[in-house]
Amino acid sequence: MARFTLLLRLMAAVSALTVAACTADGADAAPRFVEADRTAVAQGTALAADGEAVFAGERLTGRLVEWEPASGTLSELGQVPALDTRPEQRGLLGAAVAEDGTRHVAYTSASGDLVVEQVGATPRLLVESVPDRAIGGRLVGLGDGTIVVGIGDLLDPDLVADPEAPNGKLLAVEASGTKTLASGFNNPFALTAGHDGTIWVVDNAPPGRRERLLRVAAGGGDVEVVAEWNDTRVASGVAVTATGELAVCWYLSGELRIHSPARFAEPGDLIATDCRYGVVALADGSLVYAAEDELVHLVAVD
Repeated sequence: MARFTLLLRLMAAVSALTVAACTADGADAAPRFVEADRTAVAQGTALAADGEAVFAGERLTGRLVEWEPASGTLSELGQVPALDTRPEQRGLLGAAVAEDGTRHVAYTSASGDLVVEQVGATPRLLVESVPDRAIGGRLVGLGDGTIVVGIGDLLDPDLVADPEAPNGKLLAVEASGTKTLASGFNNPFALTAGHDGTIWVVDNAPPGRRERLLRVAAGGGDVEVVAEWNDTRVASGVAVTATGELAVCWYLSGELRIHSPARFAEPGDLIATDCRYGVVALADGSLVYAAEDELVHLVAVD
């Protein structure tokens, strides 16, 4: 009994220290989300919400799966073959689900091209022979069925202002080709859309330039800089929560934080410490994020 009592005291002390640390770092003492489940996936997962399920792709293997956290079901959906998986942003980079339920992926092919493909359909070359860094490649599906892909400056920032070049753009992928929705980005890897069609981008910047939170109006074109700050954590994913806030996965620190767009440069509420590759919001208001080799389901606390 004495050992059991000591164990309880130690657990309570650790819990108190954790809460104190989170509070000191900007998070609420009472948790806003709690972990409900985990399932194994390979490193570098691309995520997309599909109602109550998550469509996911493994960056290094090209394996495609669907995970339903409520039932714990993990279904195999196929494989993207012949990936270029050299260091930096290569391999399977983006996943999206369109309004009609079709699934889409973005990846670097064995030849080094950036490709967007509707799963089960013919691959579409998007950018030929992209360099090794700042590719982007994240996908987001809008409510009108449009699939949007974010492209980095491709190590040539002078072309970002060129309307004919893909560099630093958000592109709508259409049957007839691509259309520029917005421009002026460095690396829009953390990319999502709200229910009203607004696109949110946490734009990563190279050393010497400031990171930015940008809001792109529904339909594209109008880009608002909401916040700017100096940072080294590298945003790898963003999702709009049920309360209209932004859940952001910070790759280097592993933090998953809830930020108010109006006070984005502030620390935000810390809700996880092992987020690496992205986060999505499901229809019930819960969140799923990609850790190093797992998908993690978080449910909101009433």
